[in-house]
Amino acid sequence: MRILIYFACTFNEEPAVSLTVTFARDGKLDCEEFYPIELIDRYRNIITSASKLCAVQKYECEINRFAPRLTYQVWSYAYNIGDRLDIINVKEGLMSKYYLRMGYMLVENSFFIHPKWQTNSHVFLLPADSTINSYFKDIFLKGQDDLSVAEVDAACFMGMDRNIDGDIIYYPVTDNIKAVLKDGKLLLHQHDLETNKERLFDTDEFAAEYNDAILIHNSRERLNPATVALFNSFDNNKWRRYTGYIAMINGNYHMQLRSNVSDYTTNEIVFWEFCKLYGYTWLNKPNWS
Repeated sequence: MRILIYFACTFNEEPAVSLTVTFARDGKLDCEEFYPIELIDRYRNIITSASKLCAVQKYECEINRFAPRLTYQVWSYAYNIGDRLDIINVKEGLMSKYYLRMGYMLVENSFFIHPKWQTNSHVFLLPADSTINSYFKDIFLKGQDDLSVAEVDAACFMGMDRNIDGDIIYYPVTDNIKAVLKDGKLLLHQHDLETNKERLFDTDEFAAEYNDAILIHNSRERLNPATVALFNSFDNNKWRRYTGYIAMINGNYHMQLRSNVSDYTTNEIVFWEFCKLYGYTWLNKPNWS
């Protein structure tokens, strides 16, 4: 039996904004076929899916005012009943920007056309992780059994903090892969649990020890001199517009705009259009094979 719970925010004693909540343990979620199957299988018993955020017509202009409070109450309820992961599908555009502001993370290569509404959509998720700077952080701080980002989105290292010089400090997130520094270069040591063999990979990056963590720097050999010159020409105003991802089109550089920038010039591409053209390359994981 599939259970749906409707949450509503009222204004002047009448409904203004509503949100529909389902639970993966009760059955198939809306658009589940587009969600990462490994994630669903592993965490089904603790997954909430809050969707269909909508407003009564006369309160549509107030949705940004009411929606955060409503979403907060949904997370508070879900956390209290033991759920630790919200995975949702979101319409491209304003709603995607809203969930990014709330602290949700975009799932790589998750673009799809919603089968019912025929809208450009993406998959977002948020684990109950108090280390994430989300709108719900104080809810997660109350618990002792949070679901960390490292569990949901496995990686070799995670950078959450910066040192006094502004360098990102990377901490290991798995015991299976360790950093090995050799002549300033970063190598990854992996113990293959299936074959019980040791493997060493050259990342082509440079790194330095920093207490119990490392600082990672790109190899100069990987940077095109023309690209470096382009980046060095950007002032603070340009960096407020650009994400830093670029594409070469007909011999000219085209820059991806940040998601909150809508106006663009000839050599600029709006955030979501860039994603559809070139994918979510910043989320790509290493291919260990």
